[in-house]
Amino acid sequence: MMKVERLNTWREVKTFMDELRSKGEFIWRGHSDSGWVLSSSLYRYFESQSISDDYRGQFEKAAVAQFKNFMHKEEIQGSHNSFQTMDFMVKMQHYGCPTRLIDWTWSPYIAAYFVLPDMAEQGAVYALNITDYQAFIGPKLPLDDYDQSLLSPLPNRIFNRFLSDPNLQYPIPIAQSASSGRVAEQQCVFLFDLVLSMKTEEILSNLPVEVLWKIEFPRDIRLDVHADLITMNIDGAHLFGNTQGAALRAKEWLFGAKHHGHSIKTVDVDY
Repeated sequence: MMKVERLNTWREVKTFMDELRSKGEFIWRGHSDSGWVLSSSLYRYFESQSISDDYRGQFEKAAVAQFKNFMHKEEIQGSHNSFQTMDFMVKMQHYGCPTRLIDWTWSPYIAAYFVLPDMAEQGAVYALNITDYQAFIGPKLPLDDYDQSLLSPLPNRIFNRFLSDPNLQYPIPIAQSASSGRVAEQQCVFLFDLVLSMKTEEILSNLPVEVLWKIEFPRDIRLDVHADLITMNIDGAHLFGNTQGAALRAKEWLFGAKHHGHSIKTVDVDY
């Protein structure tokens, strides 16, 4: 069962997050709209296109093959042939292609940052108790050497074994090696969706152990959230880097200018 906590202030949200963290190790994910259901982007894409469950795996394999064929080798650190399917999926996800991977982070504050852009009237941060979750799924994984720690990376022999076992449905937590600065700065961790015919939220909510929380908070506190995150260097420039990060930081300045007391007198506006 998923527990939903509805809070009204950023102080209440932070206090509740701290209470959760005292119970174990958590991973976090932010949604700009609390009405969005937790699922992989690939599941959502197949649902939107009304693609039958029987063909989803075939479409996915074809998409990965296309990505491998057309991806420039200079984008990959090391040998193209040494890359695992998991590595390619991380790259695909990074550049906007739907995959089985669901992005999470070790930081509740980074998760909150991703709630703010285009926030609806109610946003949400999901919290998954990874300590209790791994203790639950560990005995169910067909891996002799699984020690209930995050799998990193996910070799093809394991990847294929998971997909070929019809008895497996629990999403697998994966700490991918930092293939980009973005993965490291955003403290990324992934859940690997094994079931493309069911929402991940349904699977996690129906577990016999309580591991999933959804923290909802209103749009009208977003400036308070933004102001606090800026003090932690949680902004576009630090989380994304390069030109994309610079553009996001400029956008955040526009968003928070009035709240922070900035004015055009404090910046160089000579074009």
